[in-house]
Amino acid sequence: MNVMSTVLVLLCLAVLMVAGVATSSTSRADNQIASQARSSKSFTWPVVQPSLQPEWPVIYPDDSISILLAGDTGFGGHGQPVREGFGMRQGGKIPYADMTKGIAGLLTGDAAFANLETVVSDHNRLRPAGKRFVFRTHPSGVRHLHDIGFNLFSTSNNHVGDYRTAGIRETLNHMDALQREGRAFVAAGLGRDRDDAATPKKLSIKNTSLYLSAIGIGGGNANRRGRPPHPGHLRYRSASDFADAVAKLSAVKDGYRMLSVHYGEEGQVYPSDRDVVQLRDKAVREAGIDLIIGHHAHVPRGIARVGDKLIFYGLGNFMHPGMQDMGRFGRCRDFGLVARVHLGRTGPSRYKAMAVEVIPVTGMHSSPRLMLTSQAKIRVGVLNGFASGLDSAQHNSTGVRFKLHPKGHGVACFAGSEHMSGAIGDLCGPAASGSVDTHGHQLAPVEPALSCGGRGFRGARYRGKTTAKPRKFTKRQRRTRRKNTDYYNPFGY
Repeated sequence: MNVMSTVLVLLCLAVLMVAGVATSSTSRADNQIASQARSSKSFTWPVVQPSLQPEWPVIYPDDSISILLAGDTGFGGHGQPVREGFGMRQGGKIPYADMTKGIAGLLTGDAAFANLETVVSDHNRLRPAGKRFVFRTHPSGVRHLHDIGFNLFSTSNNHVGDYRTAGIRETLNHMDALQREGRAFVAAGLGRDRDDAATPKKLSIKNTSLYLSAIGIGGGNANRRGRPPHPGHLRYRSASDFADAVAKLSAVKDGYRMLSVHYGEEGQVYPSDRDVVQLRDKAVREAGIDLIIGHHAHVPRGIARVGDKLIFYGLGNFMHPGMQDMGRFGRCRDFGLVARVHLGRTGPSRYKAMAVEVIPVTGMHSSPRLMLTSQAKIRVGVLNGFASGLDSAQHNSTGVRFKLHPKGHGVACFAGSEHMSGAIGDLCGPAASGSVDTHGHQLAPVEPALSCGGRGFRGARYRGKTTAKPRKFTKRQRRTRRKNTDYYNPFGY
């Protein structure tokens, strides 16, 4: 009996030792995989069973992507002819290089987005739609934008149909022709039919993919469900169109998903409750879209963070001769917003926002340029004022607040950014524990929030005073002033 007991005890010990060795080996193997992944960008992820799939909460400090965002863009004023190599404003020609020289230094990074708010055509024979304002741009303008760094375009807005269906087809044909030149960019929004318009467009960047979909207001709509194919874009205010665009983008699982949205009331610096529900709750919280890029109001709006997703409710104007000089409308509406979103890798193909830069610009009606630091500081405070209206613990939403960089940029860093290197490390690394970036620039505390009134362009028409009453014109005055787009309509629309 004693011998049998001894044998059983020895067997049990042997089994425990084997299990311990196996566990130790597995642990060492997992650590080895994680170490190799962090040290090598070319690392090949092991194929494992789903039940054994490891979690990868580690942020890879040397693997990041930056995406620049710009608002409404074009090269032609209302009814102006197209000229190769030139933007057109009120009969005057402006070389492309002169229009973009003030912002050329901003266009660094991996991707750059712009809302292409114009028809693209190489001739002047198209018949305009019956609208007050119609815009068109020569294909060489899009070529120039790509040459300076833009590779993500939205073609869903209220001006893609300015020259009727023929203009829509020309825009599609010219964008396709530019891609056949070997240019690596995507244009989302317009499609040759409904399905094409709703399909996300893919741009490969580093070891992942960026997917862009676009939806907007205005005419030039694609065919409705069950109707014969018709070129156009999907309508933001159509529940079925919005659902289709969001569903197709949400179905993408292997990259970073971005939705461009042209929407809202012109001149209004605060999004409506309806739009917040549409974008924050339906597109982000329910569908999981990573980045919402809003535009159309011609004025900047606040930025919200929902979990690790971002919503830019409005970028304002970027560069468009068809727009009016916003410089006379007060601190809340007199600037455009260029933003740079820095993404960090958190898994094999997973990226999330780690930091955001906001850069106020002026001169968007002709040649955009950086604001003076003293003026940019005030506009960063305006953005921080917008943020307070976007806080909602119930919806896991937080308005993004910015510190001021001495160059006039607003900087916001999110959890984990302090471990990053490269551009994110420059912005957020030392600043997480001190008050200087890696170049020794002092980073101020979060810029104090500044308040703004908000009743759209009617209240903001004169010197940005939201309490001003709109001026009344006689019929004769209206006929005269309607001819001058720079005076009659402060937003050029």
